[in-house]
Amino acid sequence: MKYDIFISSSPKDKAIVELISNVLHARGYTNCSLDYFLVYSDNLEENLLHFINNCSLFLFISSKNSFESRWCLRELDYAIALGKRVLTVVIAACTLPRRASHSALVNSISAVVGPEGNLSFHQNT
Repeated sequence: MKYDIFISSSPKDKAIVELISNVLHARGYTNCSLDYFLVYSDNLEENLLHFINNCSLFLFISSKNSFESRWCLRELDYAIALGKRVLTVVIAACTLPRRASHSALVNSISAVVGPEGNLSFHQNT
């Protein structure tokens, strides 16, 4: 099965990732994230690689938590190695890791959660 979007994020950022996922679903996109694998997977790494292979867009949720996650960085490296389109959503101010393969992260958008829980996106320059 093909997916429109693979969402790579830290479990510590679950609340905002659920908001982003709900917005994507409401707009008709199929997406999957790590929570899907934790519930439905016998072989986590093999299934992660399969779903990254079968997505059209790799959505990296950028936060201090994601850059401290070994899994998030492995997923990102794999997506870049496959030549996947990578879009970064910055949900918290953080310093990008100094890895040459992550230069694709320069073009990104910021997700902002408003006081009523509404989600908006802004292009970073």
